[in-house]
This record gives sequence, structure tokens and C-alpha cells, in this order.
Amino acid sequence: MQELKTSLPNSYHSIMELDLLHRHVDELFLQHQSYLMIDDLENALLTFEKIFEYTNQNILDEEEYLIPYYASHPESIPQGGAVYFYEREHKLLRRELMKYLKMYSEALLHPDSVKLDIVRIFDDYYDLKDLFDHHDARERVFLYKILDEILPSGKKKEILKNISERQRVLLRKMG
Repeated sequence: MQELKTSLPNSYHSIMELDLLHRHVDELFLQHQSYLMIDDLENALLTFEKIFEYTNQNILDEEEYLIPYYASHPESIPQGGAVYFYEREHKLLRRELMKYLKMYSEALLHPDSVKLDIVRIFDDYYDLKDLFDHHDARERVFLYKILDEILPSGKKKEILKNISERQRVLLRKMG
């Protein structure tokens, strides 16, 4: 399979750079779909697990480090950037990813009784990918941009250091 173009840095220097993880997940998603197209369910599942783990860690980092600070500065939050939107989108992303993770796991464990309709899955992925794209754009335009502007330098460095450390652990775990 083709190498991923987006590599994740050892450390981040701005909140906006966290968008690199979104691009990395996009590439993993394409890789996952490529495995599905050649009927390599094992690698499709392994790649989807990476998508799930990276997305879940990103959500956890945002909910622990970014959104609380963002929410504490309501005067900086424009229309379209309300905290509720992030919370709702995070819930939807987790639910959808978990649904597919369970489906692929079942298909791998019970290949004789669980058949995957790849055309339907790819059709359904259109909505999932749209959710990812919309959410990532909201974070770039509002959350990341605003936090880069309002976070004090020391606090920003601390947050980015914590996120970088957690991401390095996940990278080692996921290989």
C-alpha cells in the first residue's frame, strides 16, 4: 500500500498545526478504502482501528485541553463556533466510527455469516466523510484559529506539549 504523505510532528508549535492529524486521518481513510476494494479485510480493519484511535485521541485532547479554555472566553466565540457544535459533532463521530469498527470486527471474526456490501459502505462513507470535513473545517476556522490568537504563550506551549506527548504514545501503540 502507498505510504502516507502526512506525517505527524514530534511536537506542535501552534494550535493550527493540530490540523495535521485531520489530514493524516484523511489519508488513513483512503488507505482503508483501498484495502476494502482489494478485499483485504484484515488490513482494512487495522487501518480503521487507527482512524478510530487517532480520532478518539484528538477528541479527548480537544475536550480536555482546548474546548474548556475556548468556552471560558465566550466573547471570542463567533456565531457558528459554539461549544455545543463541537460536543455534538464529537458524539456523532464517535458513534459512527464505533458502528463501523464493530461491523468490520464482526465480518473478520465471522466471515461466513457476515458479508460486507462494499458499495453500500462506500455510499454511507460519503456522509461520514462529510461529517469529518465539516467538523475539521469548523475547528480550523474557529477553535484552532481563535485559540492560537487568545491563548497566552506559556499556556499554549503547555497544551501543545501535553497533546504531543499523548500523540507520541498513540503513535508507538498504533505502529
